[in-house]
Amino acid sequence: TFDDVVISFTIGLAATAANAGPDQSVCASSAVLAANTSAGHTGLWTIVSGVGGSFVSATTNNTTFNGTAGVAYTLRWTLTRTASGCISADNVVITLVANPTAANAGPDQSGASLCGLSTSLAGNNPINGTGTWSIISGAGGSITSPNSPTSLFSGTSGTAYTLRWTISNSPCANSTDDVVITFPNTPSVANAGPDQTRPCNTTTATLAANAVVAPNTGAWTIISGSGGSFSSTTNPTATFTGTAGSTYTLRWTITSTTCGSSFDEVVIVLPNSPTANAGADQTNGLTCSVSSVTLSANAAGSATGAWSIISGTGGSFANSADNNSVFFG
Repeated sequence: TFDDVVISFTIGLAATAANAGPDQSVCASSAVLAANTSAGHTGLWTIVSGVGGSFVSATTNNTTFNGTAGVAYTLRWTLTRTASGCISADNVVITLVANPTAANAGPDQSGASLCGLSTSLAGNNPINGTGTWSIISGAGGSITSPNSPTSLFSGTSGTAYTLRWTISNSPCANSTDDVVITFPNTPSVANAGPDQTRPCNTTTATLAANAVVAPNTGAWTIISGSGGSFSSTTNPTATFTGTAGSTYTLRWTITSTTCGSSFDEVVIVLPNSPTANAGADQTNGLTCSVSSVTLSANAAGSATGAWSIISGTGGSFANSADNNSVFFG
């Protein structure tokens, strides 16, 4: 048994090489195609991959292709030579990019909740595109995670910052939104200056606390010790006047209207020169036929007292540091 087949080579009737045009990435849901044409040929567009697309005219080389934003399509342009039926095909990739999600940087922030000089931002999470934080105005700020919508942001006391949340999805135009973060004035760490022991019989001392940055305020108060006063309770280098022989504990407090206060204390010692009184002379009948007497000097108080023999031989004290010591002669 046998059968025949006829093979006809159409020499010179091959199809012109198809060219589907350059790949495109466009911020839209449609694209104008740019395939080639050739006399004696018919052309046809088909979708190789990608869901939901269509051609305005599938047989037109520069037709408009409609698809879904956010989807990449592979399209095929096929040229068929009418006389021979020979074909040539070429593919093109059309990426229809979706517009970035509308940026929302979150509400402005200020007040006591920011006394710690850091806060979590509240930008929206991009559905399309990538978000990035940037500092538009304000010095000394830092963004921990620039691509996180809820990144931690840290700044400087008393500074207002404008931050921008930008959502980008190239080649589409960026979407942006700004938020203002205002950090309150926090109180400086108070430093009341070094402790002072003034010369004897001095009743004044010049204080040496740290300065206050407005609008914060500073104030001196007396914690212990009586009879003292300040030339100015709000001056960090005020003159303090007290009573000789007294020891004072003074407090320097720096207060913020929003963020509380900070304080430190200093001790001011105003020593008094001691006044010695050895008591009344003892003689005549008080000392007849005795070899010892009880002395009656004044107490030394916070000072130190000591008996000594200025003249006379052979004497001694039961306790030379006791104002009421017994003296033996």
